[in-house]
Amino acid sequence: MKKPIDARKHGIIDYAFTGIQVLGPLGINGNAKKTYQALSLGLGAIDALTDTPVGVRPTIVFRDHRKAETSFLLGFRC
Repeated sequence: MKKPIDARKHGIIDYAFTGIQVLGPLGINGNAKKTYQALSLGLGAIDALTDTPVGVRPTIVFRDHRKAETSFLLGFRC
């Protein structure tokens, strides 16, 4: 089965999502905003450390990236 996007595009989308999440919660209360932004920055760190063509320091394999990404995304939902 052909994947809908390659690893490079996935990485770029992740960085864009992180930026949106850091800047997005500007109108919410202080504690919620800080929590939301901390989760976003954690997700950005995972993106930067993942072994993709756009990784800054590729040390995390993509399989582990998916697990971490799932955890962070669940955190956004709470």
